Amino acid sequence: MQVAETAIGPNSDAANLHLTTLFGRCIEEYPGGMMELRCIHFDRTSNSGTKLIKANLFIAGEFSAAIAWACEMNAQGFNIYVGINPRKPGTPPFGAASSEDVEIAFFQFADLDREDSINILRDTPLIDYTFAVTTGTIPTVRPHIYFELETPSRNMTAWTDVQIGLKNYFKSDAVIDPPRIMRLAGMISYPNTKKAAERGYVTETVTIRTEYEDDRQPISSVLMYNTFAGIKDASIDKTVMATSGDPLALNTWGEGINPERCISNIKSGQELHNNTRDLVAHMVGTGSPDWEITALCNALLIQVSDGGTIAQLGDLINSARGKYNMSNVPKSSPPLAADGTILPLPFDWFSEMTPSIDTIDLIEDTLGDGQMSVIYGESNCGKTFFMTDVCFHVAMGLDWRNLVVDQRLVIYCALEGKHGIRNRIAALRRHHGITPRIPFIIITTSINILNPDADIQRLLQSIKQAEEECGIAAGLIVLDTLSRALSGGNENSPDDMGALVVNTDAVRLTTGAHVAFIHHSGKDQAKGARGHSLLRAATDTEIEITRNDDVSVATIMKQREYEGNEKYGFTLKGIELGENKNGKIVTSCVIEPIEIEKGKRVGRPLKINGTGKQALEILKALINEQGTTHHNTEEFPVGIKMVTEENFKSSYEAAGVAPDGRDSQYYRNAVKNLQNTGHIIIHKNYVWELLCGESQ
Repeated sequence: MQVAETAIGPNSDAANLHLTTLFGRCIEEYPGGMMELRCIHFDRTSNSGTKLIKANLFIAGEFSAAIAWACEMNAQGFNIYVGINPRKPGTPPFGAASSEDVEIAFFQFADLDREDSINILRDTPLIDYTFAVTTGTIPTVRPHIYFELETPSRNMTAWTDVQIGLKNYFKSDAVIDPPRIMRLAGMISYPNTKKAAERGYVTETVTIRTEYEDDRQPISSVLMYNTFAGIKDASIDKTVMATSGDPLALNTWGEGINPERCISNIKSGQELHNNTRDLVAHMVGTGSPDWEITALCNALLIQVSDGGTIAQLGDLINSARGKYNMSNVPKSSPPLAADGTILPLPFDWFSEMTPSIDTIDLIEDTLGDGQMSVIYGESNCGKTFFMTDVCFHVAMGLDWRNLVVDQRLVIYCALEGKHGIRNRIAALRRHHGITPRIPFIIITTSINILNPDADIQRLLQSIKQAEEECGIAAGLIVLDTLSRALSGGNENSPDDMGALVVNTDAVRLTTGAHVAFIHHSGKDQAKGARGHSLLRAATDTEIEITRNDDVSVATIMKQREYEGNEKYGFTLKGIELGENKNGKIVTSCVIEPIEIEKGKRVGRPLKINGTGKQALEILKALINEQGTTHHNTEEFPVGIKMVTEENFKSSYEAAGVAPDGRDSQYYRNAVKNLQNTGHIIIHKNYVWELLCGESQ
């Protein structure tokens, strides 16, 4: 059992446990999110005469710096608080955050500092909380309880509704605003004069407990909403709540809506209004259109209802849509011919089918044109770095791992925030010496692929605009991550995962591009990517990223068109990007390929070979004698001397380093080796040397 120390004095271990529990997931799922610490001194005042308040923000993950500052301020008599919800990346580091600075929540929570609140928690908790912070024990125990959400909430209106419901149910303090701060564990709690005199509060150390006899897992945000949102008074009991006049006072005390049970109850004539209400709410919440909800409910009710509940269907649907903030999905109509008849699906006769032998691979024998792939692995295995490297090679048209690449426009959708991807791209540019524009765009806003009426058309419009500006067709669309693209949908639901696949197919067919999802492994890593099995069934290429010590391996686990089971090793190389205002060096990484030898997990780094060394020396001499900088600074790096590819090839052949009659073959092999080892760039018939390569 993990219980923090209770001795008076700041406890950095307890503070670390609290902060890592609150923001540990944020590092991976909301990169760049900020932790706000706020200090309040009840006995000292500011120049304006108000109580003295100081605030400081730290990037999630900077736990040591945050704890050191908190302990320092706590020792000076300040009470220390933490903003439970992460602040947006880029929020100013000094000063208290506002509601506009909060767009995501990983926890719901309640402040129980009254005895009757504790009694409710002990007798009828409804849902087990995940962990608790105790702010004091004299004269009574005063816990803050936290409910970790399985999928973080981005609907802050719905999140606030749950906070209000928690307050009403537990008769507790109103901690309902998104930027709310709560006591930080491990810090000394100094009560103000009023609480010390009237309630008997004393100076104590705030403690935390995160482990219990039962295994407490994160909770579905839908379950939290259905259980607490809409509770207007804690005195309302289960029976009254279930029969209230509120069409969305959902009868889901401690468990989610069971649609099969609702349908069974309606068929048997039990509580028609309540069961229809819950069934409607479930269907609205899972994305069903109005016509589908109406058709199902009418078919069920017409056998058992006197017409009253059928007449209320429209109101129930509208109420559910308003409560869930979900618009109707209109019923689609089949396309019609000019004479008004339905257009048939196109088909080919058996005898007219010819082989497709000239199909173009995006990456030779690895990623097919217009297909779908899933790249998955555990957290921090390097999967995002792996995919940004793949994207870079596609955008540049460079061979990847000795495989031919067809140059295309790349669209990288960083759905988990712009901070991390900006640094990764900056590291790639610095490592490869790239300053001109290449066909590679990054989208850092949220994109909902689950709902076809949400963001798909805007995504397609962005792709069209980028194609027009660069003159190159889209070839690779990366969605990082699949969970974010689901926008609150259930990865284990066949309905939600099926909708995601169908909508992804629409993007593929419209653009002709390959769509790649970055995803997480399931709890049982041997079973592959997380979520419903139909995802794997619909996937053309599946790549698993694993990591052992400092070496990562990308293994092709499934190939619909190719052999599969290839392994590509890599390590991460740190790249310094600059110094921040605090004097700290900011870094990111690029991948360094390594060869995987048969029978071994790791191998040697890809190195320049003898042929490549000879060609590189020829290129260096040629650039030194004839190299010039290019006038087009939008297409080519500034200040870098280069020569034409024809000049390079002619000089190589004239040097006589290849056997008679094999100049062209040796030249191609040398160029491929220099490109794969990061020594040269060839772009629009010009060649220049990169300074990052290692002549090994």
